[in-house]
Amino acid sequence: MALWLGLAALLWHQRFPRVERAPGATSRTPWQEVRGNLRAALGKPLLLRWLAVALLASLLDEIFLSFAGLYLRDAVGLAPAAVSLALGAGLAGSMLGLLVLDRLVSRVDPARLLRWASLATLAGLLGLLAAHSGWGAAAALFVVGFSAASWYPVAKGEAYRMLPGRSGMVQALSVVLGTPVNVGVPPLIGFAAGWLGITAGLGLLSLAPILALLLLPQSRR
Repeated sequence: MALWLGLAALLWHQRFPRVERAPGATSRTPWQEVRGNLRAALGKPLLLRWLAVALLASLLDEIFLSFAGLYLRDAVGLAPAAVSLALGAGLAGSMLGLLVLDRLVSRVDPARLLRWASLATLAGLLGLLAAHSGWGAAAALFVVGFSAASWYPVAKGEAYRMLPGRSGMVQALSVVLGTPVNVGVPPLIGFAAGWLGITAGLGLLSLAPILALLLLPQSRR
């Protein structure tokens, strides 16, 4: 609280530039601005598709790692130390994937890049479901981490590109679309895992790259 009060006191005496309205521009209330931005966003189906792909990426983050750890322990039969090492391989794959993405993002069409990444992620998930050893599980998790790392930054970047100058509206739509999924999906997967087994729960997460392939638009070039 003291830090926030100090920051407020520091900014209190700062002079920020006034935004001058362009000549001939009509005066709009904040609510009219919000409605206009929302209408513009909802009028772009491609924007909603990119946001949905970014949302699918969140399913392969903490949610996936939680159920993957349970799968490695209960289905594959790994010891806790081996489970940690396998999950660490997935984290290493994610870090390497981001480094590679930094080199590819300006050279490869975003839709084409995520299409190949989705296929590789699906292959890694199927490999994880077929793994019977710690090494096989670690290799599969490395592939998943490497290929899924590009989903969120690329898809979210394309969403911002679809609505330039209105990043706040893009973020608001992300929250509106993402909250029901982030709240509802973990219990759904947990119910499937408790009823049909942890393999079934992890299998539901394998639908994420399939849905991404269906949602991705055609390449621009």
